[in-house]
Amino acid sequence: MPYDPNYPPANAEIESAPLRAQFQALHDEITAIPQGDPGPEGPAGEQGPPGPPGADGLPGSEGPMGTEGPMGEVSQQTLDDAIAGTAQNPLGVASLAMIADFDYNPTQLQQIIDKLDELLGALQR
Repeated sequence: MPYDPNYPPANAEIESAPLRAQFQALHDEITAIPQGDPGPEGPAGEQGPPGPPGADGLPGSEGPMGTEGPMGEVSQQTLDDAIAGTAQNPLGVASLAMIADFDYNPTQLQQIIDKLDELLGALQR
């Protein structure tokens, strides 16, 4: 079907097959236009912004190992000072062997507070 510039008529219901034929006819007319020779090259544009950096290259080979440094010395006093600033081992704090009550239980809450205090005391120096 050739292209019909009068289709669809004003206020007409659109039908898909004739409308598709119109688009196909327009496409055929456009693609039938012969392509001419390319024109002359235009002037060069301004320099654009730099692009994103490329991917990292492959890692190089491992360099030679350096000489071994002198052995460091730690005095007993330096070791004692470092240990004094650390927490104690909390393994001495026994687990709280209880199951939470369904309702509020002040006795159980006090046991939890006491156990927390015991743990905090073990962690402090």
